[in-house]
Amino acid sequence: AGRTIVAEKAAAHISRRKWATVVVALASAAGLLYLSIPRTVAAFFALPGDSVFERVQRGEAVSLEDVRTLATSRQRAVLWADWPSEWSDLGYAEHEIAYRERGPDGRLDPKLLDRAVAATEHALAHAPLESEAWGRLALLRYVMAGPTDAAAKAFGMALLTGPVRPKQVGYRLDLAFRLWPRLSPDDRDLVARYARISWRYAYAQIVDTANTPARLGIIRAIYAPDPSTLASFEELLARREKARKP
Repeated sequence: AGRTIVAEKAAAHISRRKWATVVVALASAAGLLYLSIPRTVAAFFALPGDSVFERVQRGEAVSLEDVRTLATSRQRAVLWADWPSEWSDLGYAEHEIAYRERGPDGRLDPKLLDRAVAATEHALAHAPLESEAWGRLALLRYVMAGPTDAAAKAFGMALLTGPVRPKQVGYRLDLAFRLWPRLSPDDRDLVARYARISWRYAYAQIVDTANTPARLGIIRAIYAPDPSTLASFEELLARREKARKP
């Protein structure tokens, strides 16, 4: 009888442990399901804009309606999941819409620009090493207020956090020259190194940015330590000027 009682107690103990394990497993599964639902919904809402953003990344042309689709998909997605990438995409879309809907005088809608800045800053708060987002923030701040310290600081962060795609060299240098008076000596040195590295695959873009006497002076000073590159720059510049003559 004693052995039977001990066996029954042991069985009951094992049964309780099994039930506890089952309860814990169910609770964990429920928690994981609860946490995954917002991300799943966010991914679903982001889907219509994904193909648009992929085309943008490939450098393909997209329509204004496409950009609006991207903006709407990201607006809905970030309501469910606080993803830095979706916020960054939203910042791009809002800025692009503002640019494409600019008025006859060239002015951009300040409300759209404010939303683009807010989305980009939110993305950077969670992903501070996103170089393209820093570059966009620098451009937005320049467009909204000119060559300010805030714009220069954002541009400096764009240089520090990573290289830019080859097709964007001209755009990046153009912004650098616009902000030049506000750039720190360290940031100017980064621009110079960036221009030297980029010459071999983006020389045409670099020549195109040399469209004022001040910019010519900066670029010549950048390439002065490398006589062969400076000579190539001067040759391409002369060809450009010759082609422009009637």
